[in-house]
This record gives sequence, structure tokens and C-alpha cells, in this order.
Amino acid sequence: MISKTELRHLEETLARLRSSFTAADLLTPVDELVTAVDDEGARRAIDTHDYDVIPKVEAGRIVGGWSRIGGFRFHEVDLDRVVAGSTGLLDMVSILARTPWVFVLRSDLVDGYVHFSDLNRSVVKLPVFALFEAVESRAVSAIDEIGVDVDRLAQACSGGGQANRKGRQRAQKQFEKLAKMRGDDVAHHGVPPLFFHEYLRYWSQFGGAALDEAEIGGLNRFRTRVAHADKPLVMNHAEVRSLDQALATASRLLGRSGIGR
Repeated sequence: MISKTELRHLEETLARLRSSFTAADLLTPVDELVTAVDDEGARRAIDTHDYDVIPKVEAGRIVGGWSRIGGFRFHEVDLDRVVAGSTGLLDMVSILARTPWVFVLRSDLVDGYVHFSDLNRSVVKLPVFALFEAVESRAVSAIDEIGVDVDRLAQACSGGGQANRKGRQRAQKQFEKLAKMRGDDVAHHGVPPLFFHEYLRYWSQFGGAALDEAEIGGLNRFRTRVAHADKPLVMNHAEVRSLDQALATASRLLGRSGIGR
């Protein structure tokens, strides 16, 4: 069972990660951007490089940009499409769920832009992984508090609904593993090693976490991706919205212990 001290350390770690990694870590600097000065050049650059956004730079400053998303058009730098360079990465997920790209402001200059595909940079996985680890720790703690028995675990291991034969076999096997680890009878004492989604399902069904299968699936999908360096976090813009929903669910679950976005 995770202690209150450990929960506080998780909270402090997440707070540091939120402030340590920001939008500035995602942007491509002005001097490395593919830019254009007019519509024709922007169309040519988009076709040549297969980019969604081509900025317009004057005297070393970004003054706007062309985008092919939703139809080719030029966007001025305005408040609806600008974020501060200090914006945290978890907040950037929410922003990019609403709009696929934004300019990034540092001091009084637009210093670059961030596209939703930049969420696949490895730095983004750090705070996301920490958030999901905190959820798993909270789930294990909650399960330990309410106790575990084979029948309930079989139900959680059966993918929701009534326990099936495969779920019962899985539950019994995991109980036996825990018994070997502890060297005693572990019925109602200790939490067997489980997959992330099994912890979530048990917590939801018997511990009051109130998760539906879609929420469990979303949390588990992104928890799996963030744990593997070779897996992109998001494949398209629709998945940014799904990631944002998963992070919101994680924050709701951690709200009880004071941890969240």
C-alpha cells in the first residue's frame, strides 16, 4: 500500500515535471524553419516538404503562417493561436486537442510554432508517464485498502461483466505468484501483480473509481504507448483529443489524493 508520504512525493514530482518541461521544449527555432514570403511560396513549400504549416518570417520574426489544415489559408499571429513558451506540456495536450498547431511566444517574440505531431517528442512522455504511474500507485493503494479476493479479481481479469474461465485462471495464477513472493497465505492481504487495466478495473468495480470501459481502454492504451520508446504517443489529431481525455481521467482519479494536472 502506498503511504501518504509517497503520495506527497508523487505530487511534488508531478509539480516539478509540469514546470520543468514546457512548450519551449517542443518548438522548432525560427532559424531552422521552412518559411515562405507569399502564398505561392507557401504552397510550394507545403507540397515539397509535406508540412501542415509554413510560417512567414520578416526580419527574423514570425508574423503569421500558412496552413493546409481545413483548407489552405494564411493565419495572422493572434491571441487565439498563441501560447506562452512557459506553458506546461500537459497543458499543451489540451491546447493541441482544440487546435492542431499554435505559435509559441517568448518575451515579445513569436519564437516558433508547435504542431500536434510534436507531442511525439520523447520529452512529452516524461510527465505523461509520471501521471500514469501515479494513477497505478493510487489504484494499488486503493485495492489494498479494500482487500482482494479471487472471485472479485477473476471478474476484473475477465474484461468487465461476469467472471469467465480465463479470468478465473488468471486471478488464481496471480494469487499464487503473490503467495510465492510473500511466502504466506495472501487471501485478503496484499495485491497480486496485475496489468494496468486490471488494476483500474478492480478499482472501478470494487473501490469506487467509477470508470467505464472506454475510460479504462483509453488510459491503458496511452499508458502502453508512453512506456515504449518505439511507440508514438499520438498517430493523428483525433488521438490528441483521446490523449487529453485520458489525462483528464487520470487527473480526476488523482484528485482524491491531491495529485493531478
